[in-house]
Amino acid sequence: MITRALLVMAVSTLAGCPASHTPGLGDDDDGGPCEGDDCPASCDAPRAVGDLEYCYDTTADSYTVIVKYTGAGELAIGDSDIRRDGAAVDANADFDPTTQTLTLRGTGLAPSKYSLLFRMKTAAGQDLRPLFIPMWIGSGIKYADFTWRDSIIYQIFTDRFLDGKPGNNLDNSVGDLARVDDPRSRWQGGDFAGITAKIRDGYFDAMGVNTLWISSPILNSHSSQPSVQLSDPRRFASYHSYHPVATGYTHLDDLGYASPIEPAFGTPEELRELVNTAHARGIRIIPDFVTNHLQKEGTLYAQHP
Repeated sequence: MITRALLVMAVSTLAGCPASHTPGLGDDDDGGPCEGDDCPASCDAPRAVGDLEYCYDTTADSYTVIVKYTGAGELAIGDSDIRRDGAAVDANADFDPTTQTLTLRGTGLAPSKYSLLFRMKTAAGQDLRPLFIPMWIGSGIKYADFTWRDSIIYQIFTDRFLDGKPGNNLDNSVGDLARVDDPRSRWQGGDFAGITAKIRDGYFDAMGVNTLWISSPILNSHSSQPSVQLSDPRRFASYHSYHPVATGYTHLDDLGYASPIEPAFGTPEELRELVNTAHARGIRIIPDFVTNHLQKEGTLYAQHP
C-alpha cells in the first residue's frame, strides 16, 4: 500500500511540478508565448501539453502564467472553461487573439497552493487536452520551498476518521447493505467535513504532520461485498473506498454520474474546502487512487465487460 501510494505521489509530483519555480518558454524566432517586458525572465525553455505551450513564474506572493495555443485554427475563448482554484473565470481580457496567448496573473496572494485549469476548445469545436498548472506561493518549507523529503504523512481512512456531517451518512440497514451484519464492516460516517474540522483546530499541526493521505474520493459501491474466501459467508461494505464505480469520469464524459465524488464523504465543494483549508496551512493532500481495478457495478465495466 505504502509503495503504491508513494509511486502515485512521485508520478503526480513530477508530472505537475517542474524542477524549478520558474519553468518557461522562449521568445525566440519560432514565435514563443511572450515577448518584451511582460515576459518572465525565465520563460526560455518550452513545456507543452498537447497543443498548449506554457510557462509560469512565481514570487513569494504572486504568479504569472502564460499559455499559448500552437495548433491549427484559433481558440474559442468563450466556449472554453478556465478555472482558477476551482472557480470559473472570464479570461477574455487576458487573451491576445493575435498570438493566441493567455496571460494570467495573481498578486498579493496569501501563502497557499494555487492552480489554473485550462479546458480549451477551438473555433472548430475541438476539445484540447486539458492543462493543469499547480503553484505553491509563500516562502519556507511549508510552502514553495517544500520537498517530499520534508513530508510527514498521516494516512486517513476517511470513513473511519471523524463524522463531521451526519446528514451525509449512508443507512446501513437499507437495501443490500443490510446484509452486512458486523458493525465493524459497515460504513461509519467519517467524511470530508470531519477532516476539515481537525485541520482547522490544529490537530495535525500539533503532531508536525504536513501531508494527509486520504481515501480515494471517487464514488464507490453502496452494495455489500463478498469475502475474499468463497467459503466465508460474511459481507462487507466498501467504506475503505477500494471498490470504485465512477472510474473513467471526465468533464467530457460523465458516464451517467451526476458526480464522481463519494456522497458518504461529502460533496465536491466540501472536498475542495478540505484541500484549500489544508493548503492554506501548508499541508499537502494525497488522495488514494485505485488504478488496477474497477468495481463491476461501474459504467465503464459495463461498457467493457
